[in-house]
Amino acid sequence: MSAADERPAGSACWIDLGTPDPTPTVRFYEALFGWNVASPDSDDYRLATLEDHLVAAFGPAADPGAPYWTVYLHTDDAHATARRIVDAGGSIVTAPAKAGDSGVAATAQDPNGATFALWQPTGHRGSWVSKRPGTLAGFELTVDDAEIKRFWNAATGWTFDDSGSINCQGAVVGTWRPSALNVESTFSSPWLINLRAGNVSERMAHAITLGAIAIDPDRGILLDPAGTAFRLVS
Repeated sequence: MSAADERPAGSACWIDLGTPDPTPTVRFYEALFGWNVASPDSDDYRLATLEDHLVAAFGPAADPGAPYWTVYLHTDDAHATARRIVDAGGSIVTAPAKAGDSGVAATAQDPNGATFALWQPTGHRGSWVSKRPGTLAGFELTVDDAEIKRFWNAATGWTFDDSGSINCQGAVVGTWRPSALNVESTFSSPWLINLRAGNVSERMAHAITLGAIAIDPDRGILLDPAGTAFRLVS
């Protein structure tokens, strides 16, 4: 695998959507992006591919309430990162454990209780690294206080610059905004995934015909028919 196929440490490398009823949500994303979603496995987890490359997954919600996208952060050592998360004031919901031959996964929460996940890849490198519409293009995180920034710096090495970039080991791995600027911050998660759209206006119009709601059309932010926020980027 070439360096161009790798995501840098601290970046979003995988996403999955937890929802009480995956079927209608799966149909929406299949129609919007041309994803091919496999039949559920024994854990009701469904892998989505685009042009035979893995891009995302769908599964049952671990918590009651609104559906949500979980962002997985790339790490070279899930156990070490989990220890840093705890030392920095976060918590581990699901301890690092092997996911077959694919990698090591863990679920964690920041000090405010926002959920995210870790992925240490082995066989499964994560979401397809591509500029094609329907692929993962990073994330935006709502951040309101210096304590959370310090948590992320200690746990992952992230730094936050005034332009809105999140940096890790010399690479831009995401963006951040305060909640006062984020329409989507009124929803359950501070995480907003970015999905490549090609032509954002055309893809947004198509999403609306499929049942999505544009909550911030100037920034390409929508709610899918189940109420989960995501953002279209070019």
